[in-house]
Amino acid sequence: MKNPRYMLTMYKQITIQTLHKQGMPSARIAREIGCHRNTVANVLERDTVIEKQTRVKPSGFEPYEVQIKEWLDKKTSRRRMHDILHDTYCVQERYDTLCKYIQKHFPKPVAAFGVQIVEPGEVAEIDFGYLGMFPGPLGGLVKTYGFAAVLGYSRVGYFGLCYDQKLETLIENTYYSVPCHFVAKEVTVRWNEHLVRIICEGEQVAVHHKSRETGNYVTERSHLPDYKVYSHTEYQARFEAKFVDMGTDAHAYFRMLLEQKESYWFRIARSILGLREHYGAEAVNASLKRALYYGVRDVITIKNILERKLYAKETEPKLLDGVTTDSLFTRELTYYATGI
Repeated sequence: MKNPRYMLTMYKQITIQTLHKQGMPSARIAREIGCHRNTVANVLERDTVIEKQTRVKPSGFEPYEVQIKEWLDKKTSRRRMHDILHDTYCVQERYDTLCKYIQKHFPKPVAAFGVQIVEPGEVAEIDFGYLGMFPGPLGGLVKTYGFAAVLGYSRVGYFGLCYDQKLETLIENTYYSVPCHFVAKEVTVRWNEHLVRIICEGEQVAVHHKSRETGNYVTERSHLPDYKVYSHTEYQARFEAKFVDMGTDAHAYFRMLLEQKESYWFRIARSILGLREHYGAEAVNASLKRALYYGVRDVITIKNILERKLYAKETEPKLLDGVTTDSLFTRELTYYATGI
């Protein structure tokens, strides 16, 4: 059978066949229908009616099919292909026509999906979707996401709103410890209203009571490595030994911290030890001598002493206590008696 090259609808084809059965000549049928007599002859030659009429028309991109395939292999963009075909080969086809040609002749392989069979409560499918800017917990507009979690076995889903896409947010910004030998390993976290369970390779390695506070760190003492398990006095002794190594003035400054900053002395001490790594023990010891003289307990001020090398300068007499004098900016009279 010849390729159809006519554009007659199904109804016109039926009309042609009907008129022919009634004895009307082909030339008159052609005039009545408004087509060529050869088209009438082609319709009468067929036994069936073609429902969808098509016109076979070659694409303007067919001569460049091999070149287009090479471009696709090189990940060349379709826009770039169209520009090259237009500028170099004078192809006048439109860009959307090129896209349809590629879609038809070079279809992308369909990705295969497998059905995942899991045990009850083993896997949950989690997804986030950006919803827009909505009032947040503090009343201001913030980025808001829709959260969806669907259990793999029962297909039961949980849906809610959140303001970022972090797992720790879903458990109220709380951090829970695991035994130290599980560091850098991937674990599974399961929780309910009261407990948080941590599982690694199918074995439960930790269980915590769910914290009701936001941003809290929940650490079991048994999870710490041996070198971090010590009493409060041992903790203090470790820091004191490091200050003794720096010098007598550093040790005296540490004892002053224990007396005046009893609740959070370790924060200042830890920062000072960090300065020692950068400026050296000798410079830090001299700076702490000056800081002790002036009663400085601010780490930023101690750092300024180190940066500006104020520890190398002589100390001036301290101002008198404001409780016993009318002005804070007074000195003892002996300061001015240098020439006597």
